[in-house]
Amino acid sequence: MKKNVLIFSAFLFFLVSCSDSYDYPGDRIRIAIPDDVTTFNPMFAFTITEGVISELLYLPLVKHEWDSNTLSLKPVNYLASSWKWISDKQLEVVIKKNILWSDGKPVSLDDVVYSLTIYSDPKAKSKFYDYFGNFYTEENKKIIPEESFKQINDSTLVINFHEKSSPNLLDIDFPIIPKHFFNEIEVADLENSAKNLQPVTGGPYKISNWTRNSSLLLEPVENHFLISDNNTPKIEFVVITDYQARLLKLTNGEIDIIQDVLPEDVEEIENSGLAFTDEVQGRDYDYIGWNNIDPAAFQKGEVIPHKIFGSVQVRKALTKAINRKQILSDYLKGNGVLSNGPVTPEVLPDYKPITNYYNPEEAVQILADLGWKDSDNDGILDKDGTIFEFDLNIVTGSKRKKYTAEVVKASLGKIGIRVNIVSTEYNNFIENLFTKNTDAWIGGWYVPLPIEFNVYWNGNLEVAPYNFSSYRNQETDKLLTEFYNHSVFAPPVDLLQKIQKQIFEDHPVTFLFWVDQVFGVNKRVNNMDINPMGAIHSCWEWRVD
Repeated sequence: MKKNVLIFSAFLFFLVSCSDSYDYPGDRIRIAIPDDVTTFNPMFAFTITEGVISELLYLPLVKHEWDSNTLSLKPVNYLASSWKWISDKQLEVVIKKNILWSDGKPVSLDDVVYSLTIYSDPKAKSKFYDYFGNFYTEENKKIIPEESFKQINDSTLVINFHEKSSPNLLDIDFPIIPKHFFNEIEVADLENSAKNLQPVTGGPYKISNWTRNSSLLLEPVENHFLISDNNTPKIEFVVITDYQARLLKLTNGEIDIIQDVLPEDVEEIENSGLAFTDEVQGRDYDYIGWNNIDPAAFQKGEVIPHKIFGSVQVRKALTKAINRKQILSDYLKGNGVLSNGPVTPEVLPDYKPITNYYNPEEAVQILADLGWKDSDNDGILDKDGTIFEFDLNIVTGSKRKKYTAEVVKASLGKIGIRVNIVSTEYNNFIENLFTKNTDAWIGGWYVPLPIEFNVYWNGNLEVAPYNFSSYRNQETDKLLTEFYNHSVFAPPVDLLQKIQKQIFEDHPVTFLFWVDQVFGVNKRVNNMDINPMGAIHSCWEWRVD
């Protein structure tokens, strides 16, 4: 959470103003992170920071990187030297030779088979569990290695996918971990093993020094195939929990990179003379969730429409009544774009936000046509004895969600809808979403690439755990089926637009805006590629002046 500690910031400013610059080693790039890591094992790297760091320590066979020319992902060989499809259900992979783990043992096909199999084992509780549906698996979704893998020689592996599968290279885009290091640990004990904090690694970086809750220093691995010369910088992750402190350390040159810069701080960074800002067009969007089904009935095993939000027309009226542009301009300072649905603008070359949707007068008329009127002149709409009033839940401590909630309350209040803003602790907030025990909420989603639809929008709630609004539409399901019949790397743009339009017009949620991710970077850092995949990647290609 971002905290505004003015006294602490002022004290820091007094300290740094006494010196023109900080004297720290110039052989490294320092990245500020809000929290320390709790693991280096990629299968348990649940936070963004842990994921970024584990990607520098472990490599996949093939990794998908952003192609700015095609606005899509392209596969790049890492541990794999080559690959080819023998048939539409068989993939042959050849791994590079002479790649070593940090303990000197060679990376082998045994490591590949072990990694994919252990990730799929429910006992391991890996973040990658349930990602292996194209492989031959047991009922508990664990890969059956005897059926899924055939080792031809020391470097060649044939992967067999089941007859009903639609495999692609994403099926092998997982970090490979050393079998010899982890194999003696019981699968159920892996998550809490001390070895996760004292790892044997195989990436282009290795851990040089780690002081808990302070800093983590990674240094390039000598003679690694990704390290081209001696100018590759060390990477130091520095734990700075307070946002204002991170900002201050960037603008005085003590830190080289900070993430999630607030819109109001861009000018300060640009004027510092030491740093600049760069941004990535949104893959994060905020939305207002409407529970399309009745929460109380759902707890009893019934699925019936919500008495208010079960109506598409009611949800349409709500979207028309909310001044989304006000939030975008006043709070985000224009660092974003209005959202037309769940398809990120990054994959829609001609994305044009719907800017004229706000129309409270039309919203009033839609509701009146549905029977929502102020029958007792108390200023609040009602229908058949039901008052149009609801709780709008937000996560405690989120300033943007709080501001958004106030705008929503004011906007809907003008048309006779009473909104009660309820702040909820994060864990309870999430639990209520999964149990569908919330009427309305403000949330946000980070859209993965390649785009995934089913888990968010499929009408079969058993296969859509993140369909918190319980949206169901057979036409949408047909479009999603068609989507998955195409390559997920380059789906037809017209199909993406159809899906976008269908979901938006059903208003299962009110799509608010895509939020630009803004980074602050010291001018001495060169050769960074900030793209929709983020900023902290391919660090071995960075250079410092």
